[in-house]
Amino acid sequence: MYLDTIPQTGGGTVTPGEVSISGRKYKHGLQFEVGVGVNVEADYSIPSNANTFSAVIGNDDNQTNSVWEEIPLLYEVLVDQRRVASGHAKAHLHDQPLHAEVTGHSTLTLKVTDVGGELGSTKADWGDPAFR
Repeated sequence: MYLDTIPQTGGGTVTPGEVSISGRKYKHGLQFEVGVGVNVEADYSIPSNANTFSAVIGNDDNQTNSVWEEIPLLYEVLVDQRRVASGHAKAHLHDQPLHAEVTGHSTLTLKVTDVGGELGSTKADWGDPAFR
């Protein structure tokens, strides 16, 4: 079950839909607008039949200027308020997809934080974010 097809239960503004990370398009995605010193998070109820969560992380390829290439990002996955996975992205470089065990838990939080950029904002993407 893709997260862009279920309602967000809390957190900030997230744009669902197609995203593009490192030249690859993901039909299912979530996009966070992250600015200087700002973290964005989104909460989702974990379906009772879900065992895992996974997503590709990275900056969106379709941005209007090059400022985003200098903004380091921290992506975090929290399950019932406990961090269970994390990764980094800067420019076109990003860590491997994030995976988390969610069996028996109720709330998934996705969080992205600007961890050192001082120039502006960037579009932080979650590609194919899904419960399985």
